Amino acid sequence: MIINNIQELNTAVNSLIEINKAITGRGIVIKKNELSSIFSGYPYIDDIKTDIATIVYNIMENHVFDDGNKRTALVVLVSLSDKYNLILRPNDDELYEILIERLVHDTNDQEFINKLW
Repeated sequence: MIINNIQELNTAVNSLIEINKAITGRGIVIKKNELSSIFSGYPYIDDIKTDIATIVYNIMENHVFDDGNKRTALVVLVSLSDKYNLILRPNDDELYEILIERLVHDTNDQEFINKLW
């Protein structure tokens, strides 16, 4: 599990805002109530790949920022994969396309995971 307590949740939320700010120059949250829910969809899953896939999907689906949600999700995907020593198979351009496919076509988590790692 990526987040174990409320302090880690607050740190994750603040880091997410900073990532979006670095990408867009603004980091404007338009759905504050949904920001922490990005990290709440997986607390009983014991698989780091599924945790990451859920977080990435939630960033895109919840659309909490005014701009750069998919780009923020991509940075989070790459960062968490690196942190947990998971080697992403696709190149950068393919990664973005896989994220779009997951969002638009609502592929399931296992398909998404199989394409990533």
